[in-house]
Amino acid sequence: MVEDPVEIISTFMNMLRQPNLSARAIQKIGEFAYQHCTLYDGLFSGLIEVMKQQTIQKRLNLFYTVDNLCKNNQKYNFEGYVEQTQQFLEELVNLVVERPPQGKVEKCVLTNAHNVRKVLSIWKSRDIVSEKQFEGLNTMLTNLLESQTSNKDMFWKRVVEDRDKQKKHREESWYQPMSMDGNTEFKRAWEKAKVFSEHDYQLFKKYRIRYDSIKAE
Repeated sequence: MVEDPVEIISTFMNMLRQPNLSARAIQKIGEFAYQHCTLYDGLFSGLIEVMKQQTIQKRLNLFYTVDNLCKNNQKYNFEGYVEQTQQFLEELVNLVVERPPQGKVEKCVLTNAHNVRKVLSIWKSRDIVSEKQFEGLNTMLTNLLESQTSNKDMFWKRVVEDRDKQKKHREESWYQPMSMDGNTEFKRAWEKAKVFSEHDYQLFKKYRIRYDSIKAE
């Protein structure tokens, strides 16, 4: 019985939507894709569509699924999936390392960029992607990673600068000028100071005599 192409592609997409794509699951997906390789363009389009529906974290595993398809091209003697990868390579990479128009790049995007760059390097060594394709995407990924490293350096530099400013401000607040003019706190304390009486002086004298006698012993 001839299977319905729509059903095959639908089954393939459902396999890709598994919550957790393990290495074994990716292998099975690859086997299914080569089993129905006459529908390679429809299956690959389905893969891209599923990738668009997933979170950034899950897209990396789908990219590894593409890697599995490409690496097995010689085993199955079929170049269709490699050709699709070459055709949609930029779109695939941009999906896996999707960045917001503005604001901070998520940590998972940086993780994806690091891993995608490794895969691209392997693909270049196996002639899965051309030198031109690799250089363009590798430059983009490298710039992304380095820009975030630079941003981290700037962040910590600002932290240190702010800390130094706060320290200097505290030190300046501790310093009190010699003049009482304009120093409200000093004036208030001065006004509350006790005026010594004759009785106080007699007590001081008594304590002084006692201290000298103890010291002389």
